[in-house]
This record gives sequence, structure tokens and C-alpha cells, in this order.
Amino acid sequence: MRAAEFVEEISQKYPEDQIVVVTHGFTVRSFAINATGGQGLQILEPDNCSVTKILVDPLSFKQHLVYYNRTVTAF
Repeated sequence: MRAAEFVEEISQKYPEDQIVVVTHGFTVRSFAINATGGQGLQILEPDNCSVTKILVDPLSFKQHLVYYNRTVTAF
């Protein structure tokens, strides 16, 4: 619930901005669960240093998970 409240608060304060949030995997997972309407362990915790992108409609606060757990593979 705290992740959802954070997203709504930030979306209200900065409706036209792009925001970067750096956090632990459990919190990233919570953001993704909120964006997809999932529950529990439907979404696993992301890899370390991965990137997740969520878009938020500034009027309705509806969230859309664009991608989750993207990583770069070293050559």
C-alpha cells in the first residue's frame, strides 16, 4: 500500500515530469504488483541492478507496467 501511495503523491506533485526511483528489489516488486493489479508472489523479486519502467496517468493515477527486470548482459 505504501508504494501505491508514494506513486500517487509523486504523480500529483510532478504530473509532467519523468521521475527516477532507486530502491531495493522488494519495493520495485511492490510497484510492479500495484501497476498490474497482481497479488503476492505472482511477480518475483527483480535481479540486482535491473530496470523497471512504469508509466502513470497524472489525472487518473492509473499505472502501466512498460517493462520489468531489464538487465544488461556483459560481453
